[in-house]
Amino acid sequence: MAEKIQTSWMWFDEATNGIMGAIVDLDNQQIQWIDQPGCACGDNMQIQSIDDFLKNGAIPYVPQDVLDEMHTALA
Repeated sequence: MAEKIQTSWMWFDEATNGIMGAIVDLDNQQIQWIDQPGCACGDNMQIQSIDDFLKNGAIPYVPQDVLDEMHTALA
C-alpha cells in the first residue's frame, strides 16, 4: 500500500486577518494557493508548480512551520 502524504494546509494570515490555504494536486503537479477558502470570490486562487515551489519557494507568504511541513511532504 502506498503511503499517503498530506496534500492540504490552512493557516491564519495576520496581514489580512483571514485564512489562507494550499491544496496540492499530485496528478497535475501543482499547488493551488487559496486566499480565504470558502469565499465565492473568483480571483482568490493562484497556481504554482510543485517543482517551482521546491526550487523557488511559495508564491504567497506562508509561515515557516507550514513551509517546513510542505517541503517534507513534497520532497
